[in-house]
Amino acid sequence: MDRWTYHKEGADCKGADRVIRATSDGAPQLLYEKGARLYDGDDRCAFDLGTITLTAHQLYWTDTNGPDANRTVKLHLSSIAAIETQMPSFYSSASPKVVIRLNKVTATDRKSRPLSEWVRATVHADHCKIAFDHNKDAVERVAQMLQDIVTAGAWKSVAVAASKKYGVGARVAREKKEIEKSETSIKEAFKGDLEELKSRAKQMVALSEAFTARLKKGEVSDADTAEFQSYIVSLGISDPVTKKACGGSENKFHRELAVELGRFLAEPIEKSKGMMQLQDVYCLYNRARGTMLISPDDLVAAAELFEVTRVPLSLRTFDSGVKVIQASTQSDAAIAERISALLGETGSISPSVLAQREDISVTLAREMLLATERLGRVCRDDTVAGLAFFTNRFLTEG
Repeated sequence: MDRWTYHKEGADCKGADRVIRATSDGAPQLLYEKGARLYDGDDRCAFDLGTITLTAHQLYWTDTNGPDANRTVKLHLSSIAAIETQMPSFYSSASPKVVIRLNKVTATDRKSRPLSEWVRATVHADHCKIAFDHNKDAVERVAQMLQDIVTAGAWKSVAVAASKKYGVGARVAREKKEIEKSETSIKEAFKGDLEELKSRAKQMVALSEAFTARLKKGEVSDADTAEFQSYIVSLGISDPVTKKACGGSENKFHRELAVELGRFLAEPIEKSKGMMQLQDVYCLYNRARGTMLISPDDLVAAAELFEVTRVPLSLRTFDSGVKVIQASTQSDAAIAERISALLGETGSISPSVLAQREDISVTLAREMLLATERLGRVCRDDTVAGLAFFTNRFLTEG
């Protein structure tokens, strides 16, 4: 019984069924059972006949007989480790009981209340019992309800809520914290871009000074001009084509867009070995346009006009539905030659390995391998280990 404490407020209640009105946790009554006897471990004690009242936080026993009527003791549910039932055999005269396994009491627990409030125990057992004279139904009800409430642990949320602030001051503090969090996120998001921009700016200043000095002396080479243009492209499109500039004409806008795309994609397409997925082009191009974004439909419409506008690019759709923009010089035969050369070095190749070697996406690498297979230059091996391609020796060795 050394985990139970006296509930002083209960002394003012007239009737055991009203003990809940004096509970300090203010939680609603969840269970009420009469005829309960407490045991200190396996031994009967002075709390012989009373009522059990259960809330979401506490278990109360209130005396209903003798000179100490309305005397109340309570056990906080956080002290409970496990709940069991002890049913007598058919021939036994013992009463059915609820067995409550208890956690160890700590020095901190002792200091939290005055010594006078703790119930003195003759036996320091690790459990206590609640008996109901020949009433198995009451034992089952109490045990089940106790188990459900202890598992839910409602007192834990109360402790957390008690640590929170409320009112206007608390709301202001929360809003201030959210603003600071947002500002931190924005700073982190732009930190990388600003550092990159500073690096680019230094390079541009140095390059422009060198370019201007050589231009005055007439020493500008084609390599210098190409390098300067590449930096301009990487910084974005200074005057992107818009529908407004084209007088609102969809056809004219898409034709101008196709020409602009051709100029912009010259270097990226070359770096990507002559082919880029459409979604990659869309992201790269819109980033260069800044705030003058275009829709996916406008991009496709412009790409379909490459041949009409004599732009050395083409829009291609593979059998799988993957769309790419490729250089006019790019062909399946050229792809097959490049992959055959790689197979001569490695013996076999998978889409992931090709993607790593070519610095392209795995999806694009797979389409290139399938295109080579359609030409009969490679054979596939599709197993649980994955998809791999080998040189077609029937073609190369006769």
